[in-house]
Amino acid sequence: MQFVHRRARLKPSSNDTNVNPDLRGGERLTGLDPRLLRVSPALRKLEQEFEKIRFEMQDDRVRQLFEQGRQKPGLILHEARRILWMYTSRDVYRMLVHESGWSPDRYQEWLSQTLLDALVAS
Repeated sequence: MQFVHRRARLKPSSNDTNVNPDLRGGERLTGLDPRLLRVSPALRKLEQEFEKIRFEMQDDRVRQLFEQGRQKPGLILHEARRILWMYTSRDVYRMLVHESGWSPDRYQEWLSQTLLDALVAS
């Protein structure tokens, strides 16, 4: 992901393996049912491992933003990583698309603008 002018859309390529499949238009239901995580230690551990990997995979993207000096003033690297990780969670996608009826395209547009607003200097 490259950080570009704030009005530009950040649209992932259909070949980008670092993009959540839901952002590529997949029909797959994302995330594990939170009730399953409460009753299954094995599933809870698997979900925690997945989230750790997802957080680590986003490091290069955030570092690139900081190396280019494009980060929002006052934002520190660790906070930016947490913000990116939170907004790109499968739970946010699930709540907005599967539970609130947003289309995947609407979600993608909202997420792109929200990340620009939260992370990138004006």
